[in-house]
This record gives sequence, C-alpha cells and structure tokens, in this order.
Amino acid sequence: MAVAGLLAVGGDRGRRAAVEGLVALAASSALTNGPLKSVTRRRRPGDGLGRFLVPQTGRTPKSSSLPSSHAASASAFAAAAGLAYPYAAAPLAVAAGAVAFSRVNAGRHFISDVGAGLIVGAAVGAAVHWAAGRVRPAPAASRTNDDAS
Repeated sequence: MAVAGLLAVGGDRGRRAAVEGLVALAASSALTNGPLKSVTRRRRPGDGLGRFLVPQTGRTPKSSSLPSSHAASASAFAAAAGLAYPYAAAPLAVAAGAVAFSRVNAGRHFISDVGAGLIVGAAVGAAVHWAAGRVRPAPAASRTNDDAS
C-alpha cells in the first residue's frame, strides 16, 4: 500500500500503475490462497535455509506451501505496476525478489514454492495490465488524430 501511494504521486501514469498493481495483488492473492493452494496441498518446510536474516517465529501456517502467496502478490504488483510505469520496474522487481527470498529464508516455503508464486504473480500482473489497456480510453491526442482521418 505504501509503494502504491508513492507511485500515485507520480502523476497520471503513477496513479495508473498504483491501481493496476493493487488490482493485480488482490487477484493474485485470491488465486493463490483459493484454488491453487487447495489443489496442491504441499507440506511446509520444517526449517529455513539457514535463517540468517529472518528468524522463524510464531506458528507455521496450516495452508499449503505451494505456491507462495506472498511471492505471488509481490510479483503481481511489481509486474502490473512496472509495465504501467517502466521507470519503477527494476526497483519493484528487486522488492518482489526480496519478499520471495524472505519466505524461503524464514522457513515458510521451499524455493520451488516461491518460484511458482513469482511465475503466477507475473502472469496475473501482465494479464491485469493487458486488461487495463483494453478498458482505458485512448489519450485525447490519439482520438483527435483518429477523428481527423
């Protein structure tokens, strides 16, 4: 939400990127936490990959480990917002990668879980961006040129 707020400060393109990113995040979360986790039913790992940055604390979630909904949500936001606002694409991709790494490092997911989550999220983000382009009206300059012909 904070990143979406920062993007929204960037004018029309930034606001569009923020909205697309949040829609993609919500869609990805619904997809991974609903049908995908119920189909896969994979156990969660017992320990992190060294846990040198993020210690495992609290109880382990009971939901399926595959795919990682955190990685999917981060990737969906990064993909949709990055496609809408290319200047933000690289930092958003780095942030999504950090989220994915933290899930493995904390012992909540296997590497393949976050890999699947990143792929699902990127696909959802790209689909949301594509769909937004289909419903968004053309810029005024394009409509004027089209009307003249």
